[in-house]
Amino acid sequence: EVAIGYVDDGRKPVCHTYFDRGDEPTTFDKWPRIVVVVRDKGKPPARRGSLLRSLRQAVTLATTDHFSGHGAADNHYRSGFAALDQWAAQLADDARFDGREQPALDRALHANAWTYRSLADCRAAAARYLRSIGGEFPAANDRLSAAADLYDRIVGTLRTGWDNAPFEWELQGKPWTKEMRLAEADVLREALALERQAVSKIEA
Repeated sequence: EVAIGYVDDGRKPVCHTYFDRGDEPTTFDKWPRIVVVVRDKGKPPARRGSLLRSLRQAVTLATTDHFSGHGAADNHYRSGFAALDQWAAQLADDARFDGREQPALDRALHANAWTYRSLADCRAAAARYLRSIGGEFPAANDRLSAAADLYDRIVGTLRTGWDNAPFEWELQGKPWTKEMRLAEADVLREALALERQAVSKIEA
């Protein structure tokens, strides 16, 4: 949301949100936990340094097993290679799906489908990005181009398994079968093998 004002002596923010219909903003009952204040425009960082940091960040996110979240020591989020590996393993774990009520299964379906499509979209974006900056690093252009090719292969691999990762409404009452989940897990493992190769090119 983007706060554009407030009412009730500052106790309730008025915001534009992604969900607004028309020009009328939304009034919230309380301020969010996090507020980012945009101030005067400053001098942009050096482009080459920013590009190098983006590549280092990509390697860090891929090779770090987990990050702690929300300040809780036991609240960990899998990252990178470890996240893909755990995702595939959980799809093959019958205990996560057998006997669950339909609302819980629908939530799992929705999260799985959303993440699957996001993975494909982000890898397509990675391929475009690496090709767009390759000319600025002549000595590394071959490696960046090879990494981009690998990300394109990941997108193609994920597309072959698209039907195994449906949103809940796409099933039209049919079950999300174990065979579909296992097939999706196989595709994710293929994507992970390509991901490791791509990141090794960036790291080099």
